[in-house]
Amino acid sequence: MTCKSCYAYGMVTKHSDISRISTSNADSDTTAICFADYLLAQAKQFEGTRSGKKTKLLLLASAARLFETITPQDIRVSDICKRANTSQGTFYLHFETKAEITIELLSRFVDFEGGTMPVFASTAEPFENVLKTVRWYTATFRLNSGIMLYLVQLSDVDADIAAIWRRRSEHIVGRLLQWMVPEYRLTKEEEPYVRHMCFAVGSMMDESLFARYGVHGAAQSSQPDEVELETELQAILIFRSIFAENPPAEMLTVGRVFLPLLSAARS
Repeated sequence: MTCKSCYAYGMVTKHSDISRISTSNADSDTTAICFADYLLAQAKQFEGTRSGKKTKLLLLASAARLFETITPQDIRVSDICKRANTSQGTFYLHFETKAEITIELLSRFVDFEGGTMPVFASTAEPFENVLKTVRWYTATFRLNSGIMLYLVQLSDVDADIAAIWRRRSEHIVGRLLQWMVPEYRLTKEEEPYVRHMCFAVGSMMDESLFARYGVHGAAQSSQPDEVELETELQAILIFRSIFAENPPAEMLTVGRVFLPLLSAARS
């Protein structure tokens, strides 16, 4: 892969065997996974062998970890190699530049993330599916906030990474529409408007997560209860934007406080 940018930062694969290196969300069967841990688990499958695939996975996992603490402008090949316990000469057998490893890592992450997205149950209440998806999204963002920081910040300066970001957004919204179109018998005329609504409320949720985890600057401190409150609020707003009504109160915990306020705003 040849990158189109000389910025110093820095494969499409299917993951059907995603390991449960994860955090489980409260009141949900959704599982979010740390991508760096997943890459390390994949590398361990080659334990005891001299494998180029193993070395490449270790370099990718090393970069994913370093993304959590080193900015795109400051990360160096030597940092990645030191953490992966390998030489710079070995690095250049697999990647031409820091930009190339970054692009490959971000692309792999987006495909991996898409493979962990919850399956929508046709027998579930609509809000169950919405809340499960929001919990998965926020937990996945938290566990991979360094990768998300690189993906967001570098999409402003690199066309390849901007394309990866768009592919990610299209996949998530597309999955939502795959559930909603047949379930609610949306017409071809209605579908584009629902797509716009999904993108709009998704952007709102992204901005909230960017602020919480410092993607655009200093991170906000959040207590666990505040995180759950914000998660349920995002799910309520997405549900209201699509269905034009409040979700059932019994399906909420800390987020119930918002329902009277939203009902009052409508009256």
